[in-house]
Amino acid sequence: MAAKSRLEAAIALIDEILFFTIIIIIIIYLLYIKKLISPLEAAIALLLYTGIAGYITYKLYKVQTSNAVVGPESIVGKQGVVIEPLNPEGLIEVEGELWKAITKSGERINTGERVRVVNHIGLILVVERERENG
Repeated sequence: MAAKSRLEAAIALIDEILFFTIIIIIIIYLLYIKKLISPLEAAIALLLYTGIAGYITYKLYKVQTSNAVVGPESIVGKQGVVIEPLNPEGLIEVEGELWKAITKSGERINTGERVRVVNHIGLILVVERERENG
């Protein structure tokens, strides 16, 4: 992700957290003024809020700045099973999903054999026979 996008994500998070922080501070202040909470309780409430807000901010920032990997890119390197013989094109199952696949070398791979996804061309996976020694 570009640095500008990361900065925009961080600014959006800071904006939202700042809004909620101001609301929480006002609520705690009003409770303190009305003598509904003690200074110690107010301090504990602020510390708890700070910890929770910091954790949520960290998690949201990670989600917003991570690269989403879906589709064929997400299964490159994974192992699959041949459902329809690859000669060199056929059907495989990877992580419970069926995919069209072609063999990298053009060799025939029979039904039931294990393959490893090495690349993709559009929505067609490029696979090679899984070797016994891994």
